Amino acid sequence: MKLTPFLRYVRFYRGSYTALVICAVASAGQSFLLLPSALLIRRAFDDAIPNKDFQLLGTIGLIVFIVSLSSEVLTVLTKQRILKITKLATRELRHELLDTIYTLPHRYYGTVEAGRLHATIVQDTERLDVGSSVLIALFCLLFLPASRLRAYWPFSIRFCFCSSLVRCRSCCSSTI
Repeated sequence: MKLTPFLRYVRFYRGSYTALVICAVASAGQSFLLLPSALLIRRAFDDAIPNKDFQLLGTIGLIVFIVSLSSEVLTVLTKQRILKITKLATRELRHELLDTIYTLPHRYYGTVEAGRLHATIVQDTERLDVGSSVLIALFCLLFLPASRLRAYWPFSIRFCFCSSLVRCRSCCSSTI
């Protein structure tokens, strides 16, 4: 049975399917890790700021920062694992291409320039490598369509900055 090009390509990921699913689950988990931040920020604006409870505000800011930092660490680890899987699959593809080239008849080498053959293999596998990284990243995004809540980390930095300004302003106004 002749495999389609896509199925031949997917075959290079054999042995990494479980790791890819784990990466997709980690990507979804990373997004769910940010949900408490939204609730904490709401509590800060609803309770801590109107009541001028700076201890609660500082605690909320610290928790939001820790949650955001842990989310980013999980993102880096997931991307690193995906990159490793993709590079291994590309390496296997290059080995298979080289094995195919070594089995070609000698008259083929007389009609094709060695530099052009080398450039074709390197450029095509590099394109496939980049495309694979994008494809796997999209797979992780599609695993849970509403899983990207990345807009919260810049907001939490602004929130911490603004809460420190509010605290500074209240301290300065009480001394005057």
